[in-house]
Amino acid sequence: MVARNYATNGGELDIAAFRRGVLAFVEVKTRSGESFGTPAEAVDAAKRARIKNAAAGFAYEQIQNGLLPVYSPLLKRQINRRVKKRRFDVAEVFMTRDLEVLDIVMHENEF
Repeated sequence: MVARNYATNGGELDIAAFRRGVLAFVEVKTRSGESFGTPAEAVDAAKRARIKNAAAGFAYEQIQNGLLPVYSPLLKRQINRRVKKRRFDVAEVFMTRDLEVLDIVMHENEF
């Protein structure tokens, strides 16, 4: 994970994660029932546009010459990694009314 609850002028990102050259922007949606639809259905066109604007702000602020600073637990220091691809994911978190997590479903390349 590179960032969590990252705020820019364009909006807020729930999670920015990096692995093997892929920078993923993850929108996390939680529901305790489906009376309002699935969590992923809550990410409508307007929400997607806000996430894309926030991702553009994140890239502008964090990526220098195609390189993203990432903390390496193995080296115990920050290193620069080349961003080869960006994608937008949605994480659906299904919970009970008592806030117990029942399931987490990841949708990669959702938009």
